Amino acid sequence: MNPQDYSNQYPNQYPNQYPNNWQSMQPQQPVPEERKGFAIASLVLGICSIVLMCCCCLNVIAAPISIILGIISLATHRGGKGLSIAGIILSVVSILLLFIVFQSTSVFWKNSDQIMQDYTQLIQDADTVFPAYEKDGTVPDYLQKYYEGEYKETLDKFGITFDDVMDYLDQMYQQGEFDDLQSALGSTGGNKTSSGAPKSSFTGVELAY
Repeated sequence: MNPQDYSNQYPNQYPNQYPNNWQSMQPQQPVPEERKGFAIASLVLGICSIVLMCCCCLNVIAAPISIILGIISLATHRGGKGLSIAGIILSVVSILLLFIVFQSTSVFWKNSDQIMQDYTQLIQDADTVFPAYEKDGTVPDYLQKYYEGEYKETLDKFGITFDDVMDYLDQMYQQGEFDDLQSALGSTGGNKTSSGAPKSSFTGVELAY
């Protein structure tokens, strides 16, 4: 038989048995869900670092952790890219702000012992210092340095003067808020340190000079 006649006798009954789009008919692999845990944690800690900056500078703990988690999330493509970036930015900003604050108040940090000593002395002398200040604005000699030099420059950065500080302390004195402090300091009035200087107890913490 002629092959041509055979093909005519038995035509292809399944011409579309394997359509061109057969692959699209296969079961689709499930798309993995984005894991945004690190990104969310980075954002939350970034926000906390801004808030905690005003609370004992605790952002020095939260900010680095936020940055690390944000970088890990971005590097491993876990999802939540925007959250990670926001967390990193907030953390970096909080660190920069903290650095600026430390730079602006460095004079108080490096002279903290002297400032605390003067404050303790002011509490002890409150009954004479504040009436004199209310009368004519005079202050003891050991407080005169706060009206000039680096102390004045630092206060000027915040738009205040030492008179503003004295006014606030005077209000505390008038409201009787120094009474307990004076009692605490008076209870250790006869004690001395090994150097012969007075040792003062201030809000439960001993300050030796």
